Amino acid sequence: MKIQITFGTQYARIIFIYMLILLGSTLISCSSGDEPSANKPRKVRYEITGNFSGTFTVVYTALTGGSRVENNVPIGWSMEMDYPSSTTSIGIGAQASTLGSSGQTAVIRIYVNEMEVKSSPGTAGSLGEMIIPTISYSF
Repeated sequence: MKIQITFGTQYARIIFIYMLILLGSTLISCSSGDEPSANKPRKVRYEITGNFSGTFTVVYTALTGGSRVENNVPIGWSMEMDYPSSTTSIGIGAQASTLGSSGQTAVIRIYVNEMEVKSSPGTAGSLGEMIIPTISYSF
């Protein structure tokens, strides 16, 4: 049985704060020391895997440098993007928008040029809720 959650003003505040944290971590994260070059590829794939039966609200870095929000995202979701060389860092985070079952798991991952560079796991709480911590990556 799936349970749909209706969120009010408090949920909007949480999403707003979550997006600010994602944007802030993207803007202030440390560089690896390599300066971006026009020839350096920026092919990125975000994905969510696991056994969580609910769905997620996912926030990730848009091509324009801001944040993009995807709603009702199921396990198995992935998004590929070719970021311009002017992009110096990216990030992604997820929060359950519909409940799963207690103990179920999910992992968000960032791949750059088909190589996994960051991941963050989450486990559903006693009510089936889940927040997967935001991760960021600097080119």
